[in-house]
Order: sequence, then C-alpha cells, then structure tokens
Amino acid sequence: MSGLTRALPLALAASMVGGSAQAAGPFTDYRGETPGAVHKITVADLPPPYATASANHQARVIDRPADAWPQAPAGFRVTQYAKDLDDPRLIRTAPNGDLFVAESDAGRIRVLRGIGP
Repeated sequence: MSGLTRALPLALAASMVGGSAQAAGPFTDYRGETPGAVHKITVADLPPPYATASANHQARVIDRPADAWPQAPAGFRVTQYAKDLDDPRLIRTAPNGDLFVAESDAGRIRVLRGIGP
C-alpha cells in the first residue's frame, strides 16, 4: 500500500470531523454525530472533581405482570426454572448440567439441579 493510499482514509476522516459534531465539542449526543467523526477527550475537557452533581441511575426490579411470559416456537415450552434468587450475578454450567448461580448480596452460590421432562 502506497503512502498516498494510506493517507487518503486519514484525510477523509479529518475532513468529516468538521460540522456540527466539532462545534458541540467532545461531549455531544446523536444529533451532533457524523460518520467518521473522531472526538478526543482530554483532561482539560473534563470538569474539576466534585464540580458536577453525581449521577446514580440504577435499575429497579419490578414484579413480572401475571400475563407476561416468553413466547416459544411450536414444539418448545417455557417453564420457570428458579425464583426468589438474591441478586443473581453469574451462572456457570457444570458438566452434568447443574447450574451454579452466584448470589452476590447473599454471599452464596446456589446449585440448581436439572429438571425432568
């Protein structure tokens, strides 16, 4: 690949950086994005520590509606395998099919044995 061929994509990318995305600075939303735009965020672009309010947007667990159930293709069925787990975070399958579920808040690992047909 010649030097000119390698430089062409870089020149195209640099020409696309101009426009609304550049005017918005490094922090923008989808309206300020353009194909090929590159944003370099440096320490100087960041506010000083504790200058902005902290954000905490955690998910809330809600009860499943009584009529909500996954739909399966013909010939398959959906059943509830486990319930009332305490913050399940990780599942691993044993060679025999058992499931090991790490319940983080409870500090334990629950073993779920296979269910029959």
